[in-house]
Amino acid sequence: MTEQDRKKDRSEKEAKAAKRQERVAQALRDNLRRRKQGNKPTKTKTSAVRSRSAGTQERRQKP
Repeated sequence: MTEQDRKKDRSEKEAKAAKRQERVAQALRDNLRRRKQGNKPTKTKTSAVRSRSAGTQERRQKP
């Protein structure tokens, strides 16, 4: 193996390591962002939807 081949291999390894490091950093940033957002509740129903769903529940219970 010549010196040039070794240099090329080393640069390729370093490039792979840098990519891997970047992916890890991105994952950590994403996790942090998700944790900061916390457990936000899903959208609350509007009163119109609530009354409509209440009506269907009443109708279901009658028979």
